[in-house]
Amino acid sequence: MLAFTPAAAERLQEISQQPQFAEKVLFLSVTRGPAGRRFNARFIEGNRLPQDSIQLKAPFPTYLAGGNKADFSQASLDYRANGKGGSFQIEHAGVSEDDPTFQALKSAIDDRINPQVRSFGGFVALLEVKDETAFIHYGASCPGCSPNIPATIKRKLARQLENTSPAVSRVLDTSESAGGTNPYFRA
Repeated sequence: MLAFTPAAAERLQEISQQPQFAEKVLFLSVTRGPAGRRFNARFIEGNRLPQDSIQLKAPFPTYLAGGNKADFSQASLDYRANGKGGSFQIEHAGVSEDDPTFQALKSAIDDRINPQVRSFGGFVALLEVKDETAFIHYGASCPGCSPNIPATIKRKLARQLENTSPAVSRVLDTSESAGGTNPYFRA
């Protein structure tokens, strides 16, 4: 689960002593788009938490968005001071985006796969590469829409990615939820 660096733990402890944060919680979530994952950390009123939120043991009331548990399994929360005070940063310990395998897959998605998927009203984002598996996410061109990508096209795209790098033997679509479960998000 999410780790807290000493700097983050210390800053959260300081924040917990401030009256303006008495009713607030730290809410962590992930958004996905064509550029991949984006980790978000924000303070919200405790009574505005989504129902599926997961509480963490931390020096300040901290919650994860329920569907994002797996995204934070190898992540850490850090605090970095700067001239304007500072900010919390979430770092993920997966294959770096500078990794040649990640770059080859991202290039294949950008140059060959996304032009095909756009014709179905969607896009593909590479989230991470871990243990010979490329984790991708199908998204739609408009918020709230779902891409209408046939299963045969999805299989073809997965094969293209598997053939792009010998380091990848499997492609897992994190946006699918056949039968209401998603293997990528299992605990």
